[in-house]
Formats: sequence, C-alpha cells, structure tokens
Amino acid sequence: MAGAGSAGAQRSWARARRWSRSRGAPGALAALALVCAGCGSGGGASPPAASAADVTVTLRNVAFNPARVSVRAGQTVLWRWADGGVPHNVDFGAVTSGDPTTSGTYRRTFAAPGSFPYRCDVHDGMKGTVVVG
Repeated sequence: MAGAGSAGAQRSWARARRWSRSRGAPGALAALALVCAGCGSGGGASPPAASAADVTVTLRNVAFNPARVSVRAGQTVLWRWADGGVPHNVDFGAVTSGDPTTSGTYRRTFAAPGSFPYRCDVHDGMKGTVVVG
C-alpha cells in the first residue's frame, strides 16, 4: 500500500513540476518585458519617485505659502505645518487632512486634471488652490 501511495504522489509531483515549468517561463518573460519597457533610450533623468513630494506648501503666518500651486496629473503635494503651535488642517471638502493640529505634514497625490480649492477649517481666510494640468 505504501508503494501505491508514493507512486501517486510522485505522479502528482511530476504534474505540478510540468505545470510550473510551462507557466513559469511565460511569466518570467512578461516580467522581463515590463522591466525592459522602462529602459528606453531617451537619455533623460528618471521621474521622481511616486512617494516624493513634487510641490511643498508651508502653513505659516496663518496662510498657505504658496496659496496656489500647479502640478501635473500624478504628482504629489506636501503640506508642512510651520506656524509655531497654531492649529491648522487642509480641507478639500470630501477629502481632509483630519482634525486641526499644530504640527506635521499631509500628502496628497492628484490623479485627474482640474482645480482643487482647499481651506483651513480654523481660519476662514486661509485658502489655497491646487491646479492639476
């Protein structure tokens, strides 16, 4: 009995290895093609990492500095609190940095073109706009 069970296991193992080999090579080739697709001969610098901020807005003197920024779709804006303990937040309406706080950063990546006004909930006159082209 032990011999019959081990023969069945060997056949299953052989089938699994054949299946793995037949599907592994195309997968490896697809991955290699994706890697090589990014190796064009443009000679330009690499684009910044997706997590890096493309534009920084500083919250200082009860204002967003600069109040209006322009980015391309896919770029990231970083807001940095630097107002000596004065609480602020960044509020786009449906999207917000959260409750007002006195320190920290908030990061948002803009996927679609448009004009995105925002404000601080604590200070009525503290407003800004992100323009995505």
